[in-house]
Amino acid sequence: MSNKASGQRAIKFDLFDEMDTIFGRQPNVQPLAVARTSRGINNMLATNQMKGQKEKMRAAKEHILLKTNRSI
Repeated sequence: MSNKASGQRAIKFDLFDEMDTIFGRQPNVQPLAVARTSRGINNMLATNQMKGQKEKMRAAKEHILLKTNRSI
């Protein structure tokens, strides 16, 4: 219930300003950024997986070419 509804005065913490100065700006208290959706991270993960697959395919092709060139 809010103070307005209860008729009580607002409670003020005497050391609020000091505590806010010390702890109020830390990322675990006030995040540097907030994501609206997980779309960005999902796209990043998918892109990284595709890069990994492309790298594996390239390495496999090089391996096959090296084996082929040695046998000629």
